[in-house]
Amino acid sequence: MPQIADRANELHNRLVEIYQQLLSAKDALPSEHSTQVRAEDIRERKLFADALIKGIPTSLDLRDEDQYWVSLNRQFTSERKILDLTRYLSSGSDSIPRGPTVVWQATLDQYTECGVSKAW
Repeated sequence: MPQIADRANELHNRLVEIYQQLLSAKDALPSEHSTQVRAEDIRERKLFADALIKGIPTSLDLRDEDQYWVSLNRQFTSERKILDLTRYLSSGSDSIPRGPTVVWQATLDQYTECGVSKAW
């Protein structure tokens, strides 16, 4: 019986930890509306890039465009990591390894410490 109570307490603590991590991940991701706005911005930027390529771009134009897409890729990579963490935590696994959870939490902390705004 004492082992059952200890195991139940351990699982309860893990669930509380998972719940808190899911809340943090949810707060770090953009809302559906801001995602739609970003999608429209990306469509417009793609049209701009297509027009730029069809013309005679300067090296400065190409560098600026490259920086824009590299920056956007970094944002999406960070968000994808948070989504992977969310999917992993919500998978219902009873035995969550401690190592990956610590790594994902550090990733999430780094992302939010970078000052990335939610209102993309």
